[in-house]
Amino acid sequence: MRKQAFFLVVIVLTLLEGCGEVRRSREKKHFVHKGNVAFREKMYRDAIRYYREAIKIDTNYMQAYNNLCVVYEQTGELDKALKACDKCLTIDSTFTDGRFNRAHVFIGLKRYYDALDDLKQIENSYENKADFYFLTGLALFGLKDYKNAGISFENALNLNPENTEIILNLASVNYYIKNYEKAMELAEEALERDNSNPNAWNIIGMVNFKNGKLQDAVQAYNKGLSLKSNHAYILNNRGAVYLAMEMPERAKKDIDESIMIDPENPWAYRNKGIYYLKKGDPDNALRMFMQCAEMDNLIEYNAFYLGETYLMLGNKEKACEAFRISWKMGEKEGETAYRHNCR
Repeated sequence: MRKQAFFLVVIVLTLLEGCGEVRRSREKKHFVHKGNVAFREKMYRDAIRYYREAIKIDTNYMQAYNNLCVVYEQTGELDKALKACDKCLTIDSTFTDGRFNRAHVFIGLKRYYDALDDLKQIENSYENKADFYFLTGLALFGLKDYKNAGISFENALNLNPENTEIILNLASVNYYIKNYEKAMELAEEALERDNSNPNAWNIIGMVNFKNGKLQDAVQAYNKGLSLKSNHAYILNNRGAVYLAMEMPERAKKDIDESIMIDPENPWAYRNKGIYYLKKGDPDNALRMFMQCAEMDNLIEYNAFYLGETYLMLGNKEKACEAFRISWKMGEKEGETAYRHNCR
C-alpha cells in the first residue's frame, strides 16, 4: 500500500507539473500575441512590455527575444536591439529570422561587415530573397561598394519590381557613381508609384544641385519637406544649396536643424564647416571638418575644405596633406590646390 501511495503521489505531481507547463506555454504565447498586436498599432512601449512579460515566464523564449529585437530596432534603441538578437541566436543559432534581424540592426549601427557575415550564413536558407538582396545592398552601400550594392538592389528589384524603396536605393547608387541621368529617371519612377515619398524629392534635389540647377534643387527639397518637415537629410542638402547660392544664414538654419534631428550625419558637419569658412571663421570651420572626418573620412570634398582651412590658419604642411588626400579621392579641386600650394 505504501508503494502504491508513493506511485499515486508521483503521478499526481507529474500531472500537476504538466498542467503548469501547458499554462505557462499558453500565457507566454498570449503575451507575444498581445505584443505583436501592439507593434502593428505602433504602440511600441506596450509591445516591449508584453514581450518582456513572455520572457519572465520563459527566459529562453526565442520568439520573444526576436520580436523584442525588432521593436527596439524600430524605436532606434539599437544597443538593446542587438542584445535581444544576440540572446535569440544564443538560444538557436540556426534561426534565420533572428540572424536576418540582427543583420538589420548591424546596418543601423554601421557595422556593415558584421551584417554581411550574418547574411552570408543565411544566403541559402532565407526564403524572402527580395528582402535578402535588399538588406545585402544596404550593407554594401554602407561600405561604399556601390557596384555590388547596385547588383544586389537590381536582384531585389527583379523579384519585387513595385517596391519604391528598392528603386530609390538603386537611384542613390546611380547618384554616387555619378550616373545622374539614371538616378533622376529612377527617382521620378518612384514618385509615379508613390508621390508621398520625400526621399524621391531628395534625390531629385541632389541631382539638380550636381547639375548646377540650384533653384530646381531648392524646389525639389521644398516638396520633400512638405511631405516630411523634419527630414534631416533634406534639410542638410537644402542648406548646402543655400551655401552655393550665397545665402549663409538660411543655410545655417537648415544645417543646425538637421544636426539636431540627426547628429550622426557627417555631411551636415562638413556643410557647417563650409558655412564657417565662408564667414571667415577658420577655427570653427576646422572643428566641423575634423568632426566630419572622424565620422567618415571619405566624405566628398571634406579633405579639400580642410586644406583650405589649414591655409587660412597658416599651417601649410597640414593643408598640403589634406589637399593630397582630396586629390587621391579623385577631386580635381584637391589636385589643383596641391599643385598650386605644395610644390
